[in-house]
Amino acid sequence: MNDMLNWLTQARVESELSVAKISLSECLHWQLKEGALVHQTGHFFQIRGLRTCSNDEPYHGLTQPMIDQPEVGTLAFLIRDSNTGEIEWLLQAKTEPGTINGTQVAPTIQATFSNYQCVHGGKATRFFDLLETDSIVSDSAQSEQGTCFIWKFNRNKVVAIDSEQELIEPSEPLYKWVSSSELRRCLSLDFVINTDARSVIATTEWALLCEPNSSLFKAQLLQKSFAGHVQQWRMKLVLEYRSHVQIRWEFDELTELRGWQWDEFGLSLATKQQLKIGFFDVSLSDREVSKWQQPLLIGDSNEECVLLMRTNNGVAEFWLRVVKEIGFGGRNEFGPSLQTAENDCVEIRKLLNCDEAIELIKLEQSDEGSRFYNSIVKYSVVCVPNAEIENRPYLGVYGDWFNLRTLQEICGTTAISNNELRSLASLLLSTEFDKNVSKLDC
Repeated sequence: MNDMLNWLTQARVESELSVAKISLSECLHWQLKEGALVHQTGHFFQIRGLRTCSNDEPYHGLTQPMIDQPEVGTLAFLIRDSNTGEIEWLLQAKTEPGTINGTQVAPTIQATFSNYQCVHGGKATRFFDLLETDSIVSDSAQSEQGTCFIWKFNRNKVVAIDSEQELIEPSEPLYKWVSSSELRRCLSLDFVINTDARSVIATTEWALLCEPNSSLFKAQLLQKSFAGHVQQWRMKLVLEYRSHVQIRWEFDELTELRGWQWDEFGLSLATKQQLKIGFFDVSLSDREVSKWQQPLLIGDSNEECVLLMRTNNGVAEFWLRVVKEIGFGGRNEFGPSLQTAENDCVEIRKLLNCDEAIELIKLEQSDEGSRFYNSIVKYSVVCVPNAEIENRPYLGVYGDWFNLRTLQEICGTTAISNNELRSLASLLLSTEFDKNVSKLDC
């Protein structure tokens, strides 16, 4: 793991990343057109003002900026067998202007449609030609944050390649093969594995992370949970919850968006004077294009996502809540037990604050840095006592308890798990989480 972290640290230094706030007039190739921020090519993405209309009061009349990016991106890992019998993953050290520490571990390929079509006029996306193969391990379309993106999907993919195939030349220091065990040890580290890599790991077959001749988990609570049956009927029943709630939206001009204030440096909430959209000049040495300008959504670092765990007859179970985010339209997805960007439930807070609650693992992770600037989410998994759960009828109304086998199925199925739940699932796969749950076995 130290070898991998040293590689990442070196990549951060050599990226020579420089990010500076600028005005719209200095943001080349971007303009305010018909009330939306657009690129002169018409590609990449737009930022538009949105006003909601819903038959459910919490979702009615909301106004906010949203990223409108209808093109589907590609997130993909290449994997291969190693001579030790363990799977190896090809990691990319990816530098983004809004990422904490600049560079984090990304999938082998992390590219928008505009990028791999070379709309930017720069270099081609490395290894993209290897994705069309018969050796596809997993492939699903997954949503991005429905609180910030309108109907946005990425293709999450894992492709196995011939272990004899030589892919990495010494001149490409941004790519590195690491074993599954190394990768699992890094999943619990703050600001190391980016959110896109976590999404791909969560949506593929979790058994790929096994060490040779070993089970995926050492903790008995997790072993039994992963060996359980997929709770298909319960998944379908829970997803139907609040299916009557419909959310529609209309676009407003950013300069006229109610409750927001526009000036030459971006958009801010009128009540807080806190900039939410800004313009940035970016330069770095290790991307397809070395210098560009763009708008970014600015985070406030206050979002929190918590996954509740309980033990039920010696099996670990996790409470998933049904979420209906603005960008999902009429679609429901499973999300964390608590997600402050979407709700803040008093009953969940009471569970988290009870004396017997045990925080098993926590992580600070930045959102994807090509669209967000310094946006930090605090993730945690908390084991709560059954006696307290029985006093919370709320839990049976808004979600349900699922074993790990069902959680893997949920994450791997198109469009039924949100981005934050997939990040939490990747945290469950970390060596640190397995070790901490082992302490509960006794």
